[in-house]
Amino acid sequence: MNKVIFRALQNDVATAFMEDALSKSYSYFFPLNEKEARQKIHKAFSLLIEVGKKEKSDLLSQVVKKIHLEIFLNKDPNHWFSLLYRNYKISTRSKVDFEIIAPYIKGKVLDFGSNGGFYALELIRNGFNVKTTDVLDCRDYSAKHIPFVQMKKPNVVPFPRNFFDTTIVKTVFHHILDEDLIDILKSLHAKSKRLIIKEDIYGVTEDDFLEDGILETDAALKEYVDMGSKNQFDVLVLVDFFGNIIAHGIDDMSLPFNYKTMAEWKVLLSSVGYKVNKIKWYGFDKTKLHQSLQVWMICDRK
Repeated sequence: MNKVIFRALQNDVATAFMEDALSKSYSYFFPLNEKEARQKIHKAFSLLIEVGKKEKSDLLSQVVKKIHLEIFLNKDPNHWFSLLYRNYKISTRSKVDFEIIAPYIKGKVLDFGSNGGFYALELIRNGFNVKTTDVLDCRDYSAKHIPFVQMKKPNVVPFPRNFFDTTIVKTVFHHILDEDLIDILKSLHAKSKRLIIKEDIYGVTEDDFLEDGILETDAALKEYVDMGSKNQFDVLVLVDFFGNIIAHGIDDMSLPFNYKTMAEWKVLLSSVGYKVNKIKWYGFDKTKLHQSLQVWMICDRK
C-alpha cells in the first residue's frame, strides 16, 4: 500500500490537482471555517508530500498521527470538523446518492459494505426495506436499529439465494483484492437480481462523456480527463487515502487501491452473470467533499 501512496505523493500533477480540488470543496462545505479548512488541507499535503519524497513507512505513520492530532483533531468528536463531517455523511452525501439512483431501486434492498449505516438510514427514511452487511459492525449509534448481519467470511454474502431485489455497493469494491472480489460478485449474483455499484474510475477520455454532456460544465472533470490514465489513477489513490486515513481518521483501513477502468468493470461483471444496463457518470460537483470521478452502474442478471 505505502509504495503506491509514495508514488502518488511524488506525482506533482496529481498532488496539485487534488490539493486544489479539496481546498475548494472544503471551503464550500465549511464556509464559517473556510480559512482554517484551507489551512488544514495545505498543511496536511505539505507534510505528506515531504514524506513521499523520503519513502519511509515509519515516517508516514508518524506524520499521519501528527496530522490527526494537530491538524484535523479527528480524535475529538466535538471539534467543528468532526461534527460537520459526520453531518455531511449523514445528510448531504447520503441524500444526494439516494436521489441519483432512486428510480433504479426495487423491492427488498441490501446495503453491502454498509460501514456506518448512513446510506441505509436514508433508504429507510424513503420507505425501503433494508438490511445491511459488512466484515465489521461499524454502525453509527444512529443506525444501530437497522438489521445487520456480519460477514463471517470476507467473500461470502450471508443471506439466502434470491433474497434481495436490489443490492447497493457504494465505493467498496476498490478496497477488495481480486481473489475475493470475484467470489463476492458471484455470491451477490446468487442473492440479488439487481446490483447497483458506485465506483471510482480512471482511464477515461472525452469520448466517455459524449452522451452525458457533463464535460462542458465540469472544469475539474475536463482537467482530470486531460491529465491521462496514470495521473488519474494517482488522483484516486490520493483522494482515497485522504478521505479515509486523514479526514476519517482510520489508521488501519485496507487500501489496496484496486481501481478499474469502465471496460474492465464491464468484462468482470459479465463474467459473473451481470449485464451493465445503465451508466450514470458522477463528476467533480459541489455535493462531494472528497472529490473524484465516480460512476453508477445499474446491473441486472443476464
